[in-house]
Amino acid sequence: MLKRLFTTLALAWTSITPAAALDIGWPTSILPELDGAEWIYPDRIADGAIADWHKLRADFFEGIGTLETPPRVLRLSGVIGRGDADRVIEALGDPTGPNWMKILVLDSPGGNFLEALRIGQYLQYVYNSHDPNIIGAFVLEEDQCLSACALILAMGQGKIAAGAKVGFHMGLLPADTAQSVGVIKDSMDLTYDIVLEYMQLIDKGHQSPLLLREALKHRDPTSFFYLYGGIRSWGLGFQPFGKGAIARDVGLAGLDSETALRLCQAMYAVNKTSLTQDTLREHAVVWDDMFLAGVYNDEAAPPLMRDLFSELGPDVSFTSNSLDCLLRKGQNDGLEIGFFEGTFGIVDPTIPECVQTIDEGHCASTGAATSPVKIGLLAAALGCPNGTLTVNVPRDEANNYPGRIEPVATRKGIVKRSVNLRNTPDTRNAPLKRLEAGAAVTIVDCALADDDQGVWFSVTADGTEGWVSARFIQELFDAYPLAVTH
Repeated sequence: MLKRLFTTLALAWTSITPAAALDIGWPTSILPELDGAEWIYPDRIADGAIADWHKLRADFFEGIGTLETPPRVLRLSGVIGRGDADRVIEALGDPTGPNWMKILVLDSPGGNFLEALRIGQYLQYVYNSHDPNIIGAFVLEEDQCLSACALILAMGQGKIAAGAKVGFHMGLLPADTAQSVGVIKDSMDLTYDIVLEYMQLIDKGHQSPLLLREALKHRDPTSFFYLYGGIRSWGLGFQPFGKGAIARDVGLAGLDSETALRLCQAMYAVNKTSLTQDTLREHAVVWDDMFLAGVYNDEAAPPLMRDLFSELGPDVSFTSNSLDCLLRKGQNDGLEIGFFEGTFGIVDPTIPECVQTIDEGHCASTGAATSPVKIGLLAAALGCPNGTLTVNVPRDEANNYPGRIEPVATRKGIVKRSVNLRNTPDTRNAPLKRLEAGAAVTIVDCALADDDQGVWFSVTADGTEGWVSARFIQELFDAYPLAVTH
């Protein structure tokens, strides 16, 4: 019976619809596209501390297209069919020529799940070998990787460009299998339901497989769980990358402790499923209370981070018991961030420690590993992931706190410090008017800009619509959108 069950599941992971056969090629134009790109989000929490960005990731793309022996790019385009795993593995394992290192680029609507599984298993074998020669699996901007292709990406240390389209679902038999489809689909549905319930139990553990949980919900050829190289991709273990505004370093101009706390809240939301149950049970509510107390204080404008760094030093920690969000003044007036789970009284030199009394949730801190904050993370923290305004936050326990933060259909806020209202999301044009501190605004749209502000809100204020830097708007309690991570 068990053998028959696994045979049924294996048969289900086959190609869905006939289309163009898989093209396996070695284009030379892709490396220049990757040259100069940046990772958009920091390294996530790992074993108590963020890995050292500068050693592991900062220079990955720099000059990749002009190296003396640059990696070769193998691009898979089209539908994955029977026999394609052998072709791909042969190409990736070819030791001829000086370009031993390879990058796998995926652009496929899917296909045969069994072939995809073999490709993914080969990638994992290479990554675990003593001399791995594959840098990773990439999906480029405006390309797609759906169905069986997404399985390869998930197994291949996937990197997703901002603006790419990745879709996950469970495999199905081709529609032309006629009479047998109904019986087999019923069996598959039952198996999927059992697996789904089991995964929901795992979801409450130390490391939850949220990606598989979501994929299991989609069992129709046209139904997918989509990722677009944003904060959800990052939260599920992928590495989003890009160029332009979204990958620009965040500067300190106009950045205050309220905005910094929202960055910390985004880090917390993304890492929630990786935290221990002790932390979640005993300390998470305290963290939320600190965040809300720090954000929703109408008595005065929050202090600027530049002033806090001048007063406390280059490392400032927003801390609550076992959780620490470290903000560091980076190079060129930039901002760096690290998120840490403490060790409940055990001294750990890799975790920041306050060196003075905690004041309003923050303190001068010892240093630890941090990563540069990019506009992509700031945008996600401010409810504008990838330049799209978040309004209706999914009613998921990972994104919503019933009775504490209730997202509403309209986002409203007040001006923290006087700011110019402009007719475009940049500083190049003359301002329409000046908005004074305390002025009420309604947020109707958002945009990313390759400037020192990075994220802009389109707002209406006293009947006038225009654009202001999002750093100058403090959102009201009942309209605050949590970072959408799941």
